[in-house]
Amino acid sequence: MVEKKKNTMLTTSDLLLTDRRKIREEWKKSDFQIGADIDIIKRWCKTQKHLPELPCDNTIEYFLTNCKFSIEKTKQNLDMYYSIPNLLPEMYEKKHPCLDKMKNVEKVAYMIPMPRLTENLHRITVVKFRDSDPDLFVPVDYSAFLFRNIFEIKNREDLTMGEIIIIDYKYFKFGHVIKISPLFAKNCAFILEKVWSNRLRELHFINAPVFIDKIMALLKAFFSKKLQERVSHSNYTLLIL
Repeated sequence: MVEKKKNTMLTTSDLLLTDRRKIREEWKKSDFQIGADIDIIKRWCKTQKHLPELPCDNTIEYFLTNCKFSIEKTKQNLDMYYSIPNLLPEMYEKKHPCLDKMKNVEKVAYMIPMPRLTENLHRITVVKFRDSDPDLFVPVDYSAFLFRNIFEIKNREDLTMGEIIIIDYKYFKFGHVIKISPLFAKNCAFILEKVWSNRLRELHFINAPVFIDKIMALLKAFFSKKLQERVSHSNYTLLIL
């Protein structure tokens, strides 16, 4: 008799451990209240013929948490989430993770969400450049890996009280900087504000070269005034409360 091999492949649920009960408690929301809010959003989604799908319960709860359980803000945030690929096609089109060009992103940088939440129920994502060759760096593909591909998994599988991103710039050279256009910086700022909304709690740069000032100046030029005021000039820590 041949013994069947067990499937040892990890799923995204294994890689992104969360605790919905604790997060609901943080917001002082009961299961009944969560279900009621999800039903409201679902009914609204069914009236929006331009939406490509009816989001699942996990996705709706993700956006509700993102918007501090404001029904109207959740509607706006979901609408923007589904609309932005058409608004910024260069940031979203042909960015499927199985495409060869997107696989090349893995040769440029690691982007790894930590499997466990912090004590404050935040999710840490570590981004580290692994190659110093600027020729391999394609900014729109690099950003799409985080803003599109990882975010697609997170809004279905994850639930947090906020995001912390740590970027290690050890192998980041000036040749990388000159490939970042003002339009690209503007688009990234737009996604952070309109789609990620309140998700981003902290942004940390480590091993940052002196010319990182140029990137921050470019990004901040497109941040809202409120967001600009929350950027620390000393260590570039972005706090969104």
